[in-house]
Amino acid sequence: MKIGKRELLYLVPIVIVFYGLPVLIKDMGMAILSLLVIMPSVCFLSSIMYSLNKKSNILYPIICTIIYIPTIFIYYNLSATIYIFIYAIILFLGYIIGKLIMKILKM
Repeated sequence: MKIGKRELLYLVPIVIVFYGLPVLIKDMGMAILSLLVIMPSVCFLSSIMYSLNKKSNILYPIICTIIYIPTIFIYYNLSATIYIFIYAIILFLGYIIGKLIMKILKM
């Protein structure tokens, strides 16, 4: 399965949120907000938007999850490894919901 240049554009918000947002974290409140609200929301919405693309494949949630793993060592500590599973579940749910929307609307 090939992932084209057009499909790679859906990874841009994920990369920006995973690598750019932790730079802005100054206190514990912002850390909790970003890890529990902002990042999962962006993951979910981008996964839905990607799955509405007719050429989408299941590799997108896997690639997004792999993109998150280096941030644990760069910005967080090993206690953030639980978020790998949380974000993977959110990404797969978004992908499945997007595919269901496509099926219902018969796109």
